[in-house]
Amino acid sequence: MASLKYDIEAVFTYFQEAAGETLEYFWAKLNEAGLDYKRENKLEKILNRGKIKGDIEYNYVTDMLVVAEEVGLTTAVQNAQLNEILGVYESKKK
Repeated sequence: MASLKYDIEAVFTYFQEAAGETLEYFWAKLNEAGLDYKRENKLEKILNRGKIKGDIEYNYVTDMLVVAEEVGLTTAVQNAQLNEILGVYESKKK
């Protein structure tokens, strides 16, 4: 089951965080089809929580950190906070 979560996460990363007409069309079609996938800003959730819950979130943050600031999803201050959160998680794994 964990492997399926990783696969779903990999496919939806782009569709969760990017913007534009194509993405809006994608989410509209998912909604029309009644599929149970919701668009969410996971970086915002992690920032609000102040911690990373597991390896999936850890991998997500490390993959998205630079891109998120480049496309305007996060600010430099938020990226600094995410780096701190990453550091705390990494220190707990050792």
